[in-house]
Amino acid sequence: MLTSETIKYQESLANYCRTGKGNKIAGAIEKRLHHYRRLVFNVVKNTLSQAYPISEKVLGNEVWHNLADTFFRYHNCQAPQLWKLPFEFYEYISKNNFAQKLKLPWLNDLLFFEWIEIEMHTMPDEKQDDFTEKGNLFKDLLIVNKEYRLINLKYPVHILPVNEAGRKKGEYYVLVFREPGTGRVKFINLSVLNAIIFESLANKTFIEKIISDIKASFHMQDETRIKNHISGFINDLMAQKAILGYRNISN
Repeated sequence: MLTSETIKYQESLANYCRTGKGNKIAGAIEKRLHHYRRLVFNVVKNTLSQAYPISEKVLGNEVWHNLADTFFRYHNCQAPQLWKLPFEFYEYISKNNFAQKLKLPWLNDLLFFEWIEIEMHTMPDEKQDDFTEKGNLFKDLLIVNKEYRLINLKYPVHILPVNEAGRKKGEYYVLVFREPGTGRVKFINLSVLNAIIFESLANKTFIEKIISDIKASFHMQDETRIKNHISGFINDLMAQKAILGYRNISN
């Protein structure tokens, strides 16, 4: 069991490594202490750089270094695993309004978009429902890949350079999913209509009901046009394995 004095020394060293201040630590050689902070900070900064390569590139070395340093100095990190640290960075930047302070309205969306790939890549495997590749699109229940996230962005950082994306505030939807077999994380840009269709499919809604809902919500009455749109969208999702197939009724 650690003594209270040992705990005090450990806390002092940890505080110095975070802030670079308070280097009067009993038993430590002051002129060497800065190496501890440099080494620990480099681990944190490298972890963030690996998680957010696009953000680091568009922000530039100075801004990125200052954000990483501020985060490390003032945030009380809770993640027990190093790979989860970037999510706390995203939360810290978002909650402390750095996007507004830096006049970069797209910053939160870009960080979140980069983080979600890590989250999807490391998520626990989901047990998929039984399915068959043969079925009737308009009569059978479709089986959606459970390893997905449907995210909403205010700026289209997933399809445009940030300078251009920053001028196009709106509602953007992105389907993020993990490809079965390869584990590769894939992204599909969705319109509002397609986002609604996908969510309905994920909630095990039959196409007939989806068509009825579209007619009511979007004031579209051309059923042939609706069916053609849904058919094309679903075939694309099947090709990319965001939809796995049809419900297997043989079991």
